[in-house]
Amino acid sequence: MPRFRACQSTTLLTLLCLLAGLAGAADTPATERRPGGPAGWRVGLGLAPVVSPVYEGADDYGFSIFPDIRFQYRDRFFASVPEGVRYRLVNGSHFKAGPIARIRFGRDERDGGSPFLVSGSAGDLDGLGDVDAAAELGAFASYQRDAWRARVELRRGLGGHDGVVGDVSLDYTGGDRRWRYAIGPRMRFGSADFVSAYFGVDAVQSARSGLPTFDADGGANSVGIGFSAIIPQQRNLTLVLFGGYDRLLGDIADAPLVDLRGSPDQFTVGASLSWQFDFGGTPAGE
Repeated sequence: MPRFRACQSTTLLTLLCLLAGLAGAADTPATERRPGGPAGWRVGLGLAPVVSPVYEGADDYGFSIFPDIRFQYRDRFFASVPEGVRYRLVNGSHFKAGPIARIRFGRDERDGGSPFLVSGSAGDLDGLGDVDAAAELGAFASYQRDAWRARVELRRGLGGHDGVVGDVSLDYTGGDRRWRYAIGPRMRFGSADFVSAYFGVDAVQSARSGLPTFDADGGANSVGIGFSAIIPQQRNLTLVLFGGYDRLLGDIADAPLVDLRGSPDQFTVGASLSWQFDFGGTPAGE
């Protein structure tokens, strides 16, 4: 079973406090109301089994079970374990933007990159040491026209890395009352401070791991495609299927950890089954 380091727990608790603070500060206009009460909170509780590389860049795969805990307040405030905390300061019919906070769980020399790992080995990391968990704070913006949705995020790390990371995606969305889906390309980039934290190899790490020294630089980190489908099962039960493929680029793909021991081709597949509870009305969806 994986180890939970104290620094990871501290960072997670800090983000949970931030979540509570943002929720209490939310001041949003009312949305469409259900008879008998104002629109308010929606809470989702479930589990998400995921098969993915044991660490980014690995060619070995592991099985993890993540808690799928989600909070939504009206159509402004959203929080979840996989997607972090975000608040729509701008909430137009097409354009939405606001602050975002995410947690990156770091990397354990023995257990890899998932704190919820059930099975899988990260032996390739021996000698490289641990990377602490990090809070990533920044902003997001999205624009949707008809079935197309474009989204960009930019975040600065605090903790395990102090670099700048960003994500850009374009999704085609559709569906009906029985299901909703989104599919499209994505790109991730990161600064040298971010890439070095995970893929740089200094002299001490080289002596311990047997990998050559490597001074990592920033730039485009990966390109890929992602897919998700939301399938309501009952009134309060929802099944989500998701998956994706990413091709590592630049200094991440060239890093000795990936080039000599791992793979630039990264696949992820998973599902989530969760119960949703509404308090005071039904908030508008994403």
